[in-house]
Amino acid sequence: MKNLIWILLWVVSLPTAAYIPSYSMILSHLARTQGRGSYRIEQTITFYNNTSPLSLKEIWWITDKQQRVDVSFLHPKQKSENLHLRFIYKHPYKIFNNELGKRQKHRISPYHIDRVFHLRHNKSLQRLFYLWKVAPYKISQKESSNNNFIQLDRRHGVVQYTIAKDKTLARLWIEQDEFVIREWNWIVARDGMYGELTAWDYVLYPGRLFLPTKRKFKWKNASTVMIQVKKVQKITNNKKLFYFSTLRRKNHIPNSLVFANTIRGFYQYFR
Repeated sequence: MKNLIWILLWVVSLPTAAYIPSYSMILSHLARTQGRGSYRIEQTITFYNNTSPLSLKEIWWITDKQQRVDVSFLHPKQKSENLHLRFIYKHPYKIFNNELGKRQKHRISPYHIDRVFHLRHNKSLQRLFYLWKVAPYKISQKESSNNNFIQLDRRHGVVQYTIAKDKTLARLWIEQDEFVIREWNWIVARDGMYGELTAWDYVLYPGRLFLPTKRKFKWKNASTVMIQVKKVQKITNNKKLFYFSTLRRKNHIPNSLVFANTIRGFYQYFR
């Protein structure tokens, strides 16, 4: 009898289904959760290290083809420090005024940790995951039939698809039932930078936007960032928000901040 109980417990602990859909189907389901139309998203981003945490306020404007983010201090008493950041994203570029007031146009980093939650086409997700080195870009007939880079696993009490094309640290976890991103790990090839993001507490917003309200991001084995969504609004698209004329001020991060270099690095590599 005891042996039967142990066998039953072992079976229950296994993933609920052995079936793994094709990679293209997983990407299509994920793309459907990324929203439709235009949004205004307000979120808090908090930096942690060995000192007291520092919180910033981000306001995002999201459309099908472009995004913009404005960054300021969360607490009014800090506004005398005059932190200001504004970036406009027009695929595939990020446009902004640097701290010297010079207009910059850089390619958007593949490790941008917000953009991945707003890519609404499976081809865009397919290319991004290829750049993360978690999946091949072109899927052969053999790979399509046996999903040899996708496994079904139970992680943190949830059944998830683990996507990884080799034995490096690059991994992506997508929840089986909801088809949403739960975690990913990667190494940036040019400098060996390690990144790890976890997303949870997903909420369904108008326009089929299924967005995590909480995210935790770690990099360089030292810096930790918490991102918490505070407000999501479905809005009418306003093209003027993305005019380059809105980049009137230069970006500025006060050097007096303990987190000054951390913030610069974060917005350079991950925003």
